[in-house]
This record gives sequence, structure tokens and C-alpha cells, in this order.
Amino acid sequence: MKYVLISLLMLSHLSSAGVKRVDTLVQPGDTINQIFRKQSVANESIYTLNQKQYPEFNSIKPGDEITLIINDQNATLLTCSIHKPDKKITVNKLASGYQINTDHAQPHLRTQQISSQQKYAISSELAIYQRMLKTIFPKFEGIADVLLDNQKITAIKAYHRNNTEFAFIKDGHYQIDSEKHARQLISRLPTNYKRISSPFDLNRKHPITHEVKPHHGIDLAAPINTPVWSALDGEVVHKSTDTGYGNMLIIKHQSGIETYYAHLNKFYQNIQVGQKVRAFETIGYVGSTGRSTGPHLHFELRINDKPIDPLDAKLPNNGNATIPKKFF
Repeated sequence: MKYVLISLLMLSHLSSAGVKRVDTLVQPGDTINQIFRKQSVANESIYTLNQKQYPEFNSIKPGDEITLIINDQNATLLTCSIHKPDKKITVNKLASGYQINTDHAQPHLRTQQISSQQKYAISSELAIYQRMLKTIFPKFEGIADVLLDNQKITAIKAYHRNNTEFAFIKDGHYQIDSEKHARQLISRLPTNYKRISSPFDLNRKHPITHEVKPHHGIDLAAPINTPVWSALDGEVVHKSTDTGYGNMLIIKHQSGIETYYAHLNKFYQNIQVGQKVRAFETIGYVGSTGRSTGPHLHFELRINDKPIDPLDAKLPNNGNATIPKKFF
């Protein structure tokens, strides 16, 4: 890819010129000065930038990526780039001092490194990347590079021991490089569950009423307040708190697909009917509200209002997905 090649050439040139490049992700509580000091930027540079009082430096948020170019000899900061979803802020050192520029239109192709073993994601974006990694490579344990093009994931490069695997992503489908056909990108188990406490069963005896009553979903046992995420891109079409399902959300997706999330302890932030959500985005937390025997997520998948076992369902393909294998 052209942009990647240019980036690598620039990095090679910078290394030979006695400077170093640092890429870091903003974590909760970080300030720009803390990031500068952690990367050993010269005090003179920090003081000069503080005198400028750039308001953009106070707007950094968890998940923003910051790229620093630092003189390897005297630790002078040469460039600071802040990559946000809708813009790129760049501060360059000139002979006359520092100059700031904001670009609202430039597409930003970058990589984000994640670990399959990371216990807590430090931002909502990183959590989405990690969940997608585990869905595409469920047995994978190691480090992966996620390629982002204008904040959309287009490819994953996963490293495991001596093996490297590639997945290419487009329009809700993914294709692993070693396979011929693309698959629908869906999270069939949308929480970090401990066990499946009750499977999909049209002849199940209800644990409370002891009546034979179809179980139209699967129950995923997990501790209270374990995050629950959307299985696919979609729109929230139902939110309720007063039925046997307890706190429940229904999300509508393409091709007549709907997913149900029940017995939630609480909803994510102020999620409302009509809100658009992305696949793998947090929507609530595991609970035991409504008619429930213990903390779990009741998850249903329906196609044209017909309950389908989420683990076995073949989803409408929306046409043949063509995945361009041109990254990395």
C-alpha cells in the first residue's frame, strides 16, 4: 500500500538522521506533559510548548494516538502528531519556534498493536479491536497489529510463536488469508462468559416454573458487570426494564436480523432507542435482573423474527463479499 511504504521510508530516513519515532496511545488520566516526560522529551521543549498554551493539547482523550519525533542527541521534540477520529493535529519545530496545524480532511492510515491476553482494554476503541481479534482468531494468543483506515478496521496481522496470520475485513465480512471464502463478521458469544449455562433448546424445562418452554437463546454465565457488546452493526430498537427479561435491549441489523440482550445489570451510559451501534461496541453489563437464577447474559438471534441458535446460524450473506488483500 502506498501510504504504508511512504511511512516505512520516512521512518528509515529518520533513524539514520539521529532521531527517533515514538507511537503511544493516550490512556485515562494522561496529560500531554506526562506523555512528553515519559518519553524523555527535553525540559526546554516542554517549557516552550507550555508557554504556547495550545488548547489542542488539553483535548486529548483515551484512545487518541500520539506520534513523537525526537532528536536522539539532545531530546528536543521535533514533531508531535495527535491523531483523532475526525482530525490530525501536528506541532512542528521550526527555526523560529513551534508551529501548530490542524488537518480535518486528511485520511489517516495507521496500525494499532493489541494483545489477546490484555485483561482490560484502556479505551472503548481498543476493546472493539480486541473483541474482533478474538472472534476472528478464537484460539490465538499473542500480539496483533490492527490496520485502521479512517478509523475503520481493514486488516489484522496476528503473530503467534513462529506463525503469522492475516485477516482482511470489508463490509461486515472477513477472510483469513489461508482460506478461500469470506465469512460474516459476527460475535456469536457477545460477552466474556465463563460457561454456557443453558443452550438453545426448543424443549427446555424452565428452571423457575419447571414448565416445558422453548429457550430461544443461549445463556452465558459471567460475573456481574462483565461488559456485553453488540454482535453486529445495527440500531437499538427496543429498551425495557419491566418484563421477565429484566433490563433488555433489542438491536436491529441488516437482512431481517435482530439480536436480544436480556437480564442486564445496567445499560451502557445513556444508550437509547434509535441509537446506532457498531459490532463489538459495549452496550451493557451482565446482570441478573428479571426472572433469573443468577448472573448471566441471555442472548438471542432472530432472522425475520424466527429464533435461531446463535452458535449454528447461517446468516444472509448480503451478496458475495470481495475482500481486497492489499494491506501489510
